[in-house]
Amino acid sequence: MALGRFNVTDNHRASGHVGASSPTGRRVRTAGSVLALLVMMASVAERAPAQVSPDTPNTALSSQGGGSADLAQELANPLAAVISVPLQFNYDHGIGPFEDGTRITANFQPVLPFSLDNGATLITRVILPVVRLSDVTPGSGTKTGIGDTLLVGWYVPPPTEKLTWGIGPALQVPGDEDVSSATWAAGFTLLGVYTTGPWTMGANFNHVWHIEDDPRVRTRRSFLQPFVAYSTPNSMSYSLQAESVYDWVNEEWSVPIMGTVSKLATVGKLPINFSAGVGHWAESPKYGPQGWRYRLQAQLVFPKR
Repeated sequence: MALGRFNVTDNHRASGHVGASSPTGRRVRTAGSVLALLVMMASVAERAPAQVSPDTPNTALSSQGGGSADLAQELANPLAAVISVPLQFNYDHGIGPFEDGTRITANFQPVLPFSLDNGATLITRVILPVVRLSDVTPGSGTKTGIGDTLLVGWYVPPPTEKLTWGIGPALQVPGDEDVSSATWAAGFTLLGVYTTGPWTMGANFNHVWHIEDDPRVRTRRSFLQPFVAYSTPNSMSYSLQAESVYDWVNEEWSVPIMGTVSKLATVGKLPINFSAGVGHWAESPKYGPQGWRYRLQAQLVFPKR
C-alpha cells in the first residue's frame, strides 16, 4: 500500500497560491539540510545488523513463495520494520481560478527502522516532494522546486499478535516558496495498524503548527488517513484510503480518496513493490485540484545486512 502519506504538497493549500521567487540562500539551506539527513540515514542503514545472510538464496522473495506474499503484506503495514525507499509520482489537475493548472509531485520517501533493546522499534520516515506546477494562474507558466519536506518518527512498542501502534514527533522543513508554504512547522503523529488474515487496516494521523514568529503561511493543519488493504498469496495487494487534510486556519478540507493495486516482484535480487492507483478529489480547497488523481509508485526494499 502506498503510504505517501502526509502528502506534503497537498497539505499546503492546494489553491494555486504561488509566492515570490525564493531567495537562493533559503533554497541552499533547505537542500543542504535534507541532503545531510539522507546521507546520515544511508550511513546508519549500511551499519544495520544482519537480518538476512548474503549467502541465503532469494527463494523467499520468489513470486511463487509464501515468503514473498508475507513481505507483500508487511509492506501494506506502514509500521513494519522494513528498510524501504518508495518513489511515488502523483498527477493532479483542475488547479487555479480557471481550473487550467496541473501539478506533478515526485515524493522520495525513505523509511528506516531501528530495533531497540526493549523489543520496541523506532521508525523514521522522510517525505521529500519535488513539485512541478504548470498554468496555475494566467501567465504563471511552469514552476519546479522542492516542496515542504516532512520528517516523522514513531516509537513502536512490541506489537501484539494483531495490533501495532506508534507515536512520535513530526517536523516540516520549508521548501521553495514557488511550490510550498516555505514555513517551519512541528507537531506529533499517531499511527495504528490492525492485521487479521490477509487484511491490514488502520489510520495515520498527524497535526502540525507553525513554529515561526512571523510565518510566511500560518499553519495549523491536521492529516487523517484511514486505510484498508487486502493481500493475496501471489504477492498482490489491493488498498483503499482517504488522505484527508483539514486546514484549521482557512477552515478547508482536502480529501482525495485513492484506490491502489500493488505487485511485489524482484529485479535481479532487489525486491520492488510496484503499484498504480487512481483517486478522486471528494473535497478540495478553493482553487485546489478537481476530478481525478493518478499515482504510480515503485517501493525499493532492502533487507538488513
